[in-house]
Amino acid sequence: MTAQAREIIYINGKEEQMATEPLELFLKKNPHLRFEPFHTACWRGYFGTWQLKDEKLYLIDFNGNFEGLEGETMPMDLKDLFPDQKKVFADWFTGIIKIEKGELLEYVHLEYESLYEKDHFLVFEEGKKIDEYLIDNKKT
Repeated sequence: MTAQAREIIYINGKEEQMATEPLELFLKKNPHLRFEPFHTACWRGYFGTWQLKDEKLYLIDFNGNFEGLEGETMPMDLKDLFPDQKKVFADWFTGIIKIEKGELLEYVHLEYESLYEKDHFLVFEEGKKIDEYLIDNKKT
């Protein structure tokens, strides 16, 4: 499988790229929401933009390639996915967000397997950040 395009998260106003797909847990609970790949670097068929604010995770933008009932595809944005909301608290997300930092040490042409200097991990429970830690990959 091809290396995948990363989603964006804003932390303290700084743009970071994630090697995680927080919307995946929401989509598993909503199997009627299916997306067609944009290209081989985006098998999930959508791009989310996220924000960490007040220790909570929010989806603030979304662009997807929705697969309709008859197999037709149509664009879907945040207001289509979550009507009447400008940002969405990601209370469905319990897990870890990985943010790769620094120089690329080893490129792997597979999902999010490339190795960077450091990995910053944010730990969430029901959309609330409960912990974080940093791993220096140059020391391992």
